[in-house]
Amino acid sequence: MVNSKFISSASNPIIKNIQVLQAKKNERKKQGLFLVEGIRSVNEIPEHYEIDTIVMSDLFDEAELKVAGTKQNLVVPSELFKTMSGTETPQGIMALVKMKEFTLNKIEAKSDGFYLLLENLQDPGNLGTIIRTAYGFGVEAIFLTKGCVDLYSPKTVRSTMGALLHVPIVVGESLENYISWARANNLTLYTTALDETACKVAEADFAKGNMLIIGNEGNGVSNEALELADQKVYIPMPGGLESLNASIAASICMYEVMRQRTQ
Repeated sequence: MVNSKFISSASNPIIKNIQVLQAKKNERKKQGLFLVEGIRSVNEIPEHYEIDTIVMSDLFDEAELKVAGTKQNLVVPSELFKTMSGTETPQGIMALVKMKEFTLNKIEAKSDGFYLLLENLQDPGNLGTIIRTAYGFGVEAIFLTKGCVDLYSPKTVRSTMGALLHVPIVVGESLENYISWARANNLTLYTTALDETACKVAEADFAKGNMLIIGNEGNGVSNEALELADQKVYIPMPGGLESLNASIAASICMYEVMRQRTQ
């Protein structure tokens, strides 16, 4: 492990840059860096991701840190660390990590693979929760349309609990491009919908390779996605709710796919 450097000044350029990275999407994109906070998430950073910098509070026990190969380790006073953290109760450890770009043409589709397409998702907490759940249910890759919230926003990254680093995620392509990729790889397209042509999610057949489309929190999937889908599914709700949170709906659908495949 590299030797740690102590920084006490809030005006230090490195400290100021971390604060900028916390706040500004464009700066994260420009520098190709994003922040991972918390000891569990930092220790789970895979070797194929490059860690630029580790930052620790002076109250953090460095013996807990298991990752190696960083360019530099920094130690700062705990009060200064709080000004850099995106959480109210920081654990005293964060990493600046190099972004990894996944492109659509580099994703190798499996004939029985399970893929997730998120259309215009706006809430970073929802996105992070869906990514975490998708990793748990064995989703092969996740696709985000151009209208989705920033994948690397601190709230999204925190909500994934490190899962973002373990699933290929393609960002910024159009709905049409993702669907063309699915068609070219003989994947069945499913989408959630509330209309008379939809079947209960438990009645759909998810045995073969497929892509599940989850839509915007307020508006659901677009008319275009509805028209292009092979099958529409819905989640029965005998109670009084009209709809579910996007991350909950996605989780229920992903569970059903895995339930059928593990029977």
